[in-house]
Amino acid sequence: MKTKLSLAFSLMVLSSFHVYANSNVAESSIQYQLTAAPIVQVEKKQLIAAGVWLIPDPYINYVPNIGIIEGKDAILVIDTGMGMQNGQHVYQVAKDIAKNRKIYLTTTHFHPEHQFGAAEFKDATYIINQKQEHELKDKGANYLQMFRAFGQIEKKALEKVVIRNADKTYSKRTVVDLGGRLVTLQEMPAHTRGDQIIYDQTSGTVFMGDLYEKNFYPIMPDADAKESEWIKVIQQTIEMKPKIVVPGHGRLSTIQDLQAFKQHMLRVKSLVKQHIALGLNQDQIIQTISPTIYREYPDWNNRVFLPFQIANFYAELTQQAIVLPSLVKELQSDPTQ
Repeated sequence: MKTKLSLAFSLMVLSSFHVYANSNVAESSIQYQLTAAPIVQVEKKQLIAAGVWLIPDPYINYVPNIGIIEGKDAILVIDTGMGMQNGQHVYQVAKDIAKNRKIYLTTTHFHPEHQFGAAEFKDATYIINQKQEHELKDKGANYLQMFRAFGQIEKKALEKVVIRNADKTYSKRTVVDLGGRLVTLQEMPAHTRGDQIIYDQTSGTVFMGDLYEKNFYPIMPDADAKESEWIKVIQQTIEMKPKIVVPGHGRLSTIQDLQAFKQHMLRVKSLVKQHIALGLNQDQIIQTISPTIYREYPDWNNRVFLPFQIANFYAELTQQAIVLPSLVKELQSDPTQ
């Protein structure tokens, strides 16, 4: 069945990017550009490890971090940018790097800025996990329609986009041999039903997609996001002992940053559990513990999504159906978010 997306959810998805861009972060004076065209700046590609390229998020709305990993026989591109133009530009960079080598493409999850340029990788072999493929088929067309309706920037970026399905899929885990270089693709749903991480065994670089962004409250926009699973995902990634952590957006990170992110989620879960035991309902818990968490994590972006975290844990711990807060209401209650 096709996913039905309400206006409220549309606003929520759109606002999530705006909140991301507008939050004040003490660690930097970076200003995210909301009205700039979401164009991947391929000319800024850089080596972050031997044979590992990053086309970095230039702090423009809807532009992710994009990776390219080189082996002797093939290269692997990770995420595409949003739309035909970005897909074409990233594919051209990939061809320039590959020369006569085979090109593989994968995506961390199905969201538009990560996947909706895949159709432009004409001669590449597109490989993703089965859960992502199923979610793309279930939600992709609706997301394309929804994002086009957000405004002229999105409509132009997504003009003539055709959603591409995978050439190959895997279940749970697979290893891609690029020639003297093994890259692990591992299914780890939490932010969406179909997230995967990509781990380069040679350099110790892991590409996280939107499972992690430094100093960000996790984005949990709907019932498909699972926070306890998210904690497990982060722990599994920590146990891989990555040397470089590439988030879906924002700055490169470390294993210590992953540990801090996990501790944040455990802290929220613990407080929710304590207050359930005191007999408080979901709304009361949100009102009671949110100020505490905000004080403990004053520099974190996306604070408007903390109530969604609380709602997710509340549903899990009480074994009730999840009732998501109103994002519009949350934004109105604190316009600085």
